[in-house]
Amino acid sequence: MENNKEEVNLIELLKVIWDGKYIISSITLAASVIAIIYSLSLSDIYRSQASLAPVGMEGENSSGLASQLGGLAGLAGVSIGDNTGSKITIGLEVMQSRRFFNLIATKHDIVKPLMASKDWDRVNNKVVYDEDIYDPKLNKWVREPSPPKGSEPSLQEAHLKFSSIFAVIPDKKTGIINLSIEHHSPYIAKQWLDLIIFEINNLSRLDDMKQAEKSIDYLKDEIKVTNLNEIKEGISELIQSQVEKIMLAKVTPEYLFKIIDPPYVAEIKQGPSRVLIGILGFLLGFILGVLSVIIRHFTSINKSQT
Repeated sequence: MENNKEEVNLIELLKVIWDGKYIISSITLAASVIAIIYSLSLSDIYRSQASLAPVGMEGENSSGLASQLGGLAGLAGVSIGDNTGSKITIGLEVMQSRRFFNLIATKHDIVKPLMASKDWDRVNNKVVYDEDIYDPKLNKWVREPSPPKGSEPSLQEAHLKFSSIFAVIPDKKTGIINLSIEHHSPYIAKQWLDLIIFEINNLSRLDDMKQAEKSIDYLKDEIKVTNLNEIKEGISELIQSQVEKIMLAKVTPEYLFKIIDPPYVAEIKQGPSRVLIGILGFLLGFILGVLSVIIRHFTSINKSQT
């Protein structure tokens, strides 16, 4: 009996849906048209990608010196072990940090195309700005302030936006690091990846050079107050290793990461998927149409019973 009752209810429900087919079709059509119009209003997004490999630091292993001068080397900041892995890990974190973003944003003026772009002029290869946010003719931020946000985006706000379009994906099996950036302009996406790779290598190179120079100054002071010849020889070797480190840094542009696959100007857009948006609009419209017909049917039954 219960099965027959459920079958009758299902048949009744299907009949209700069939009777409301024109309403369902109208709502589905309206939702599909809205979804298509919305998808056409969206600007294309392009993604540039690059692949990097860690570069092994040379001239940092010295087990003989470690046994003789391990404590002194540590005080001087001289690395006597293989710390390539930790440098790579730090480098990956630095790339995604506010400090690093502030560096490239200040040096290369990327905030305007990051925060105010809305499209890309393919013919003239120019960024199209949202003039409700930034007026390129007046070179002025014009968006309505919304405390704590002002008319001009802060570096902190810009970093949040940048983090949403910049991805760092290390492959634990191969050690390869994959970078990607998305933007309305494929040329800007490629340019920003080039900047990131250059600046992270340059920053690591400069940091190591500064550390090596400090180590040399410390070791030179120590060699002056040391009377033991063995210690003096050991310090001299440590100094020599730091001099070699500085020389290597000066002639190695790909200091921390080596480019395996360089950034490129994408020819095919990454998004939006207008077909998918249209399909989702159709499905949403159909579901809303069916629900509206069912709700309308049972509402009319309840009213007739009361």
